[in-house]
Amino acid sequence: MKFSDVCVPKDRNVAFTVMPMMDEGVSPPQVMWSSLGIVSPPPVDKVLGHLRGLTKDGGFLDCWDFKEDGREAVFSDVFKCLDENWGKLSPNVQAGLRDNAIVPMGSCLVKAKSIFFRLPMNLAPLMHELPRWCVGNSGFMEKIGVREKANVEDYVACLGEMKKDVGGEVMNPNELVAVLRLSKFLSHTLSEQGGEIGTAHVVYGVDDGGRLCDLKNLFYNDAPWLTGRVDRGLVRFAHPRYEAGVCEDLNMRKLGASVVEVLDVNFEVEEVEEARRGSEELREVLRSEGFWVVVEGMVEGGGGAREKGRRLLRELDGERADERSELMSEAS
Repeated sequence: MKFSDVCVPKDRNVAFTVMPMMDEGVSPPQVMWSSLGIVSPPPVDKVLGHLRGLTKDGGFLDCWDFKEDGREAVFSDVFKCLDENWGKLSPNVQAGLRDNAIVPMGSCLVKAKSIFFRLPMNLAPLMHELPRWCVGNSGFMEKIGVREKANVEDYVACLGEMKKDVGGEVMNPNELVAVLRLSKFLSHTLSEQGGEIGTAHVVYGVDDGGRLCDLKNLFYNDAPWLTGRVDRGLVRFAHPRYEAGVCEDLNMRKLGASVVEVLDVNFEVEEVEEARRGSEELREVLRSEGFWVVVEGMVEGGGGAREKGRRLLRELDGERADERSELMSEAS
């Protein structure tokens, strides 16, 4: 094997998956590297190949087995090498670094476009704040798409990225919490700034099944009595954890204002016997002296309570109160 085909110990972090590592005990003095054909650091194409190996199929961060160094140190050295050779990278390679998930975040790899130097709250796994170990490579991070802070368009774009990742599948609990939290923060931001989301943007929300869908296709269920009376194949309800104010700020349609109930032309109203008996029983209770004795004991100002009762009886009977109501009035 040629010396040019191996990497020296100091370069192991940037090439150990694509080049054999030279043992520390047999490594020649650095003054001899050039004459022996040793290239340090390794060619940038080797470093890129190493990065592809580290990040292929989501990487192997949760089962890291490189004993010479930790994953943060390895990726930090790779990023530093790529930053130093940024001008040698083709536009396509630079774009690939921006569009692919290459930054370790916990046990996952994320895209740089979802990372920011500062975030107002924890929005993982939707958006991430730049970890401390990456601060030393902040210049490279900016080149691949990391930004200072997020704006409304960034929040909307990250929701779109999440939709691409999960498709029509049910989100896991962490994803669901992050999307709901972001939707709430987005609504507060729009409310404070007095702005609105442009119609050119597709904004995603969560339905009651935990799936992402276009907000234009979601309905805030402000009329629960209609839930079982609409075709769920045509109407998608917003997740129940959405607050009414959030739905309003995000211009989500209300179910009660969107659904119109129309009676069949041949429909005839029929009085139900049980309902009629129930109405008569209610009148008898309201007319009973014992009922008002209990009310007076529970509510301050018994006279006021009786006055309300008198009005209720008139509404129920559709005429003046009966004799018992008049007696109650005289007694008070």
